[in-house]
Amino acid sequence: MKVRFVIGVVVISSFLAFAGVRTALAQWAALSSGYAVTTDSHGGIVYLDTDVTGWAGTTDPLVEKVHILWLKPDGTTFWDEWFEPLTDAYVTPAVPLGVPTEISDWAEKYQGISVRYAYDTIHIPLDPTLVGDWTFKAIFWDLTPPPQGENHEFFKVKATSFEVVPEVPFGTIAIILGWFGVFGIFALRRKHIPA
Repeated sequence: MKVRFVIGVVVISSFLAFAGVRTALAQWAALSSGYAVTTDSHGGIVYLDTDVTGWAGTTDPLVEKVHILWLKPDGTTFWDEWFEPLTDAYVTPAVPLGVPTEISDWAEKYQGISVRYAYDTIHIPLDPTLVGDWTFKAIFWDLTPPPQGENHEFFKVKATSFEVVPEVPFGTIAIILGWFGVFGIFALRRKHIPA
């Protein structure tokens, strides 16, 4: 009876470990609306002491600058940077070197589109207080002169997130092997205990 219980716990724990992996949706597909953001870790897990790169892109030729914000799990700003003027551009299917797969896949599907972009890389330090859901946010600014008599600045905001977790030295496989090791020790002890 106890052996079945232990096997059940190990199997259920294994399923829960794999169920914790998130499925990433393609954020760059929002570029069809004119604005998009993504990171090389979008929808995934990032370990402490790791670099993360975020990309902000627009097809709107009136956008003159982009304000990029990296927000910690508590909502405070970890890093912010202005990209002004926003001049870097590529025409699909070409893409800059080092872009995430979702950007190159989108460019292959929608060819002949001029995309202006900015990217920023941060290093997540080895600090346990930084564990949790981070946000990469881009504010696209259109500073064209408003109609006579109006005073406004037009902007669009896009954001995406990723989760920072402490690193497990040997990864998920080590954890699962550890579970089976504990089960093996339990089984050996059970053999040597008289009934």
